[in-house]
Amino acid sequence: MHRTLSLDYCVILAGSIWLITDGGDETEVKTGEMILQRGVNHMWENRADVPCRALCVMVGSEKVVLEDGKELEETKIPLKK
Repeated sequence: MHRTLSLDYCVILAGSIWLITDGGDETEVKTGEMILQRGVNHMWENRADVPCRALCVMVGSEKVVLEDGKELEETKIPLKK
């Protein structure tokens, strides 16, 4: 999973993909649908036998600050060997 300090717009152009959040929510995003998110710790998973084509635009943003004042940091994606 990863989090970026950005406002993300993702449109699925072909196929479908699953958006999975660290809260355990899983949402299938299909052709023509869009996801808009900011500061969500998430991952993408293609569960289909065909490629998913997506257009994602990421606009830099400030850190997300929770009601208790805690700031959410950007997280890194571990590299696979």
